[in-house]
Amino acid sequence: MRGKVVLVTGASGGIGASIALFYAKAGAAVTIVARKQETLDETKALIEGKVPDARVLTVVVDVRDPVQAEKAVGETVKLFGRLDVLIANAGMASPFTQSKYFGVLRQYILTRDQSLETKTRRFGGMSLR
Repeated sequence: MRGKVVLVTGASGGIGASIALFYAKAGAAVTIVARKQETLDETKALIEGKVPDARVLTVVVDVRDPVQAEKAVGETVKLFGRLDVLIANAGMASPFTQSKYFGVLRQYILTRDQSLETKTRRFGGMSLR
């Protein structure tokens, strides 16, 4: 995973924090996303304590809001230059909200690499083609 960029939602604790730590240990840059800065700071400190050279970005958003979800993706790309893996571990999404969220990711991916129009990628069971 070295050189990859991973965004983890619901990363302020529990499974999300563990996933973020796993990817940081594997060498990925990680964006951790949750609704409270204080808990994100705790997770970031945990990761940096175990992986001193970790690259960790914290983004405070409520991923149930597609505009805020887009902010998380945008800040990740702005800092790290790309997004390779999304772990959607938080929020409860209706089919409409989920389709908007994946629409944001699809637009980023297609903008980054136009050749993906001919490939099928799956995130959370949704095709991005």
